[in-house]
Amino acid sequence: MAAYTTTVREKPQYLHALGMGVVAAIVVIALASPRALQLTAQSISRFLTWGEIPHQDIGIIYKRDQFHANQTYPAISVSPPDGSVSDFLIIPETSGLLVVILFSIIMIPTMGLLKGQIWFKTSWLLLGIAIGLGWGITRMTLIITTAYLFGSNTSSFLYYVLIFFDIPWVVMMWSTGVSFLKREKLEEKI
Repeated sequence: MAAYTTTVREKPQYLHALGMGVVAAIVVIALASPRALQLTAQSISRFLTWGEIPHQDIGIIYKRDQFHANQTYPAISVSPPDGSVSDFLIIPETSGLLVVILFSIIMIPTMGLLKGQIWFKTSWLLLGIAIGLGWGITRMTLIITTAYLFGSNTSSFLYYVLIFFDIPWVVMMWSTGVSFLKREKLEEKI
């Protein structure tokens, strides 16, 4: 007699995904505010001060182009020993906000729908957002430090190289969170 197996599909946790989406939306809206970008610039400035990198907080400057018409953003200026001046805008693209949004977009429909405790999923989402913002501050601090030590050309190169490090932390946070949920499910069966 042949053995038949049945596929058991778990019921998607739509309310969990919706709850995580609401939390992520609130966090992203708060992080997109001018005040959050100013706090990011202040954090970068503190790290530069601790590293004894001479810099100047320009405050707020205007950026006008086809994407950001008449927007104001905080900026940091460094003057390397060669006498050149490099200004760095702290905008959503450089602050890590876009990667946090990408992380949230990946987490909510995948991890949010899986069976598991809502507090764990939401905590993991918030931890990932914190890591993403911390990485954004670290990345900009490294780029500004490189501009001071090696010039703006090297700094521009480093900017594009460090963007590729956004992908590993997103994938690692997502996969680790999903594996913890799967481990929790296996422990429930035992």
